[in-house]
Amino acid sequence: MAIKIDKVWLLVLVPTVAVLLTVILIVKIVQDKENERVVYEMLQEEARQENIDACIKLAYDNYSKEWDNACLLIDRPIDCALPAWRADQLDALFEKDQDRCLERFSN
Repeated sequence: MAIKIDKVWLLVLVPTVAVLLTVILIVKIVQDKENERVVYEMLQEEARQENIDACIKLAYDNYSKEWDNACLLIDRPIDCALPAWRADQLDALFEKDQDRCLERFSN
């Protein structure tokens, strides 16, 4: 009788362990996929921010060159104090360029 009971327990225990291991494996796979998705989204956001930063830097470089050229045109040294109307124009263009960068690389 002891042998029959051991076989019954074995018949119950083996499939139960197999099911539990399968469930654990499925949960692990789902977690891994979720982790991959999160990492992918983080990398995408990092790349987006790098693109925005590079675009804004380019906009600032252009702004700075335009400012210096405007100074030279009125026979003043580079990085001079421009007349308010011209400074306002350049500032407005720089703001527009920054906005374009944000629009271009926004989700």
